[in-house]
Amino acid sequence: MSTTLSRADIDALGRRERANLINCLSGFKGVNLLGTADAKGRTNLAVMSSAFHVGAAPPLLGLLLRPHSVPRHSLENLLESGDYTLNHVDAAMLERAH
Repeated sequence: MSTTLSRADIDALGRRERANLINCLSGFKGVNLLGTADAKGRTNLAVMSSAFHVGAAPPLLGLLLRPHSVPRHSLENLLESGDYTLNHVDAAMLERAH
């Protein structure tokens, strides 16, 4: 059985229901911890599910971040320093990571 949703159907969903639907369309996403620090050494650790492989030669990773409409510490730190750590979260550490 398949279901077809129109744009109007999707727009009519509640905010969280719509977000959950759209977030699951691309399938399973791994969870990572993105670690950054600002110029004063203040650290920030963020749960990320939007890291992706771009290429191997040269080695490139991509990160999708939410729009910079409010303070986004990870983005601000990345732009300021250019440095970060990205660590995979496995099932054993999922609760502690979040």
